[in-house]
Amino acid sequence: MELGVQLVAVTLGANGSTLTTPRHSLAIPAPSGIRGDTIGAGDSYTAALLAGILRIGTNGVNLLATLDENDLLFLGQEAAAAAAITVNRQGADLPYRAEISSSARIRGIPLEN
Repeated sequence: MELGVQLVAVTLGANGSTLTTPRHSLAIPAPSGIRGDTIGAGDSYTAALLAGILRIGTNGVNLLATLDENDLLFLGQEAAAAAAITVNRQGADLPYRAEISSSARIRGIPLEN
């Protein structure tokens, strides 16, 4: 069985990002008040997105095909928080997981999934 593309992430800098699966598409706003060095922001976003997918787990099924809008929101907000941390640092200095959670809570982003 060929599945094809199951998740597309498009980052738009200060305009946020979009996560799309065959069933859902969700716009994720960028955290406000972000300025600084954008080197590494996309890397941080992608790394946090992949780490979030791995944390959700597969339970023996094709996880990406089962993602709903709440999953996409969780993944996108966490990835946006990671990118926000990176752009407020000099160079491509990606954050640790604990920093992402703290930053998201400070910005009012619920990461309860």
